[in-house]
Amino acid sequence: MIRHFVYYLQVNRLGWKRMMFFSKDFILDQVLDIVGLVLGLVFYRILYFQIKSSLGIPLFDLYILVLTVKTVNDFYGLFFSSNISQLPQRVQYGTLDHLLIKPLHLHFQMFCSIMGFKALGRLLIDIVLFIIIVQQFQIHVDFLHITTYLLVLLLALLIFTSFHIILYLGAIIFIKFDAFTSLFTSFFTLSTFPGVIFAQPAIKWLFTYIIPVLIIGNFPLLALKQGMTRSVLLTACLCCAIFLTLAYSATRFMLRYYKSATS
Repeated sequence: MIRHFVYYLQVNRLGWKRMMFFSKDFILDQVLDIVGLVLGLVFYRILYFQIKSSLGIPLFDLYILVLTVKTVNDFYGLFFSSNISQLPQRVQYGTLDHLLIKPLHLHFQMFCSIMGFKALGRLLIDIVLFIIIVQQFQIHVDFLHITTYLLVLLLALLIFTSFHIILYLGAIIFIKFDAFTSLFTSFFTLSTFPGVIFAQPAIKWLFTYIIPVLIIGNFPLLALKQGMTRSVLLTACLCCAIFLTLAYSATRFMLRYYKSATS
């Protein structure tokens, strides 16, 4: 564990210094993130007042839903995306060999050894906006519901990450895998949609257990709004366990078919 922590600090210290050196790029990225998020919330506000009678949820829920999905994406970008999204390139150019021969934990080096520091600024923006929205709508949120919200958010993050790991592992067999991966990950844009639109049981089951769209945004929202029942929490935990197991097993299985591109 200590070796992993030391390695993590050494690798990411260089990334932090690189980000500070190119500080203008970092600041521009944060500004664009703020502008994009504000424009998105304005768009949802306009859309809400056009169809609110048929949407069935208050504006606060819609804002928190959008912000929750963005937070999950930003946590993924901070801890996992820099590693997982590079897997096809590592397979194609043979640099995956460097990870496989290093005397550290395989899954740690493949999936979470490098941080995406730009996402750190985005997370701070998410927190500030969350506080502003709660205060603006004068919503009472106590410690228990915040804790439950963060717990379900963590489960959503693990599910979201595991799903991406399973997809990107396909690059070990099909090197040009980016387009196929983008097709499936595009479904996660549905995470910002209220759960009421997934009314049919078959659709709800599909977007819970196969492509976990509902868990990413709607489940944390239920936890925050005191609507988290035991069955919903159990579903989130069960899905998390299933996707983590699949990601772990798929990694061990797919590496059997890996052949170095440099050999």
